[in-house]
This record gives sequence, structure tokens and C-alpha cells, in this order.
Amino acid sequence: MAVALTSTGPVTLRPTARLAAPVTEKVSR
Repeated sequence: MAVALTSTGPVTLRPTARLAAPVTEKVSR
């Protein structure tokens, strides 16, 4: 997913990073 977002552009990564943060925590746990 991160690769696809990076391809889209850094602008998309900023807002997506906030949504991905909580998801990553759930996956880690």
C-alpha cells in the first residue's frame, strides 16, 4: 500500500499517513 501511495505523490501520503497510523498499530498488536 505504501508503494502505491508513494507513486501517487507525497501529497497523498500526508493525509493517508494519519489513517494508516491507527491501522498499523492494530496490525502490530
